[in-house]
Amino acid sequence: MHFGLTEEQEQQRDATRRIADKLFAPNEALWEEDINYSLVALQRLGENGLLGLNLSPEYGGLGLPPLDVAICIEEMAKVSPQASSLMALTSIGQAYYLEKFADESLRQKYLPAICRGEATVSIGISEPEAGTAATAMRTRAHIQNGKIVINGRKHYVSNAKDASVFIIYARLDDKPGAGAIGAILVPADAPGFRIERLSKNMGGSYQADLTFDDCTVPEDHILAGPGAFAALSHIYNLERLGGSAGMLGIATGAYERALDYVQTREQFGKALIEFQAVQLKIADMATQLEAARLMVYRALSRTPDGMPTAYDASTTKIFVNEVARKVTDDAIQLFGGAGYLQETGIERLYRYVRGYSIAGGTLDIHRTMVAGWVSGRHFSQWSQ
Repeated sequence: MHFGLTEEQEQQRDATRRIADKLFAPNEALWEEDINYSLVALQRLGENGLLGLNLSPEYGGLGLPPLDVAICIEEMAKVSPQASSLMALTSIGQAYYLEKFADESLRQKYLPAICRGEATVSIGISEPEAGTAATAMRTRAHIQNGKIVINGRKHYVSNAKDASVFIIYARLDDKPGAGAIGAILVPADAPGFRIERLSKNMGGSYQADLTFDDCTVPEDHILAGPGAFAALSHIYNLERLGGSAGMLGIATGAYERALDYVQTREQFGKALIEFQAVQLKIADMATQLEAARLMVYRALSRTPDGMPTAYDASTTKIFVNEVARKVTDDAIQLFGGAGYLQETGIERLYRYVRGYSIAGGTLDIHRTMVAGWVSGRHFSQWSQ
């Protein structure tokens, strides 16, 4: 096994860092102060070729393999978590659903604009009564007079305020459980669709409720028909690893800042790093990050069909999220009172990381799935 980066991967990583330091590092506070800054950031990322990283060059992407994309996401996240999230959703996240499932006319309509930063995409899966129990969703769609008619509600939808188009999971027939679930592409201006509520979360970004009241879209906007839940989940596993790469980057950025701080901050006449308690904490942070990076890179390196296994996605998500929470918390502790202040930016990293223990499936439901896979059992969460 080869554990080093190629020259091309190093160049891509270094170029991403230069852009991050120049365009985003000075403006990180704007993500929480200016509700429209995400659109500015999206445009800047598009202008600098950091959107659609793994999408086909035919649509304006770079065609990079998933590992290369994750390396760039990780590097951006060291400086700007939200910018790295935009990179992920337009690459190995929601935009990738369009490339894989949409027909050619829809790909041509949306993907080039997404790669330029002129459009973006969001996804709606969770509902008020269907979070972890996603297959209990009630949003329904049926075909009537050559149109898809959608009724229902989605909950906790990220990136909704900026999205040009939405990928909506819905029940497309009367089969129970996952058998009826497919996905539909819904433009933001579709009749009968509205964003009902916009809420700011702990991490400083926005989530929304979406309502569909006899919402109509053309019939060719069905991305995946009934029974496609498993196929859609393959891309979700890749998206989860993009999230893990982002968490790894955020934690590494917090660690790098803490390491610099303890070597320059003095107490009792000497640098903090001279105290053994600080040395032990720094060593643990470095060790945990090395292990987390190996898990992310390995999961994305052994994908023969370009898609990671659910096992790799879940085990990596569990471990990297736990490491990211621990490292960002330790960074706050090493900064002391300064780490608790908003102006230093360290506390914001912890707040942002905390959400990924819930998004993309809670860590405990992933643990339950891993336990099932290693034991050869199926642990149903449904009451009998």
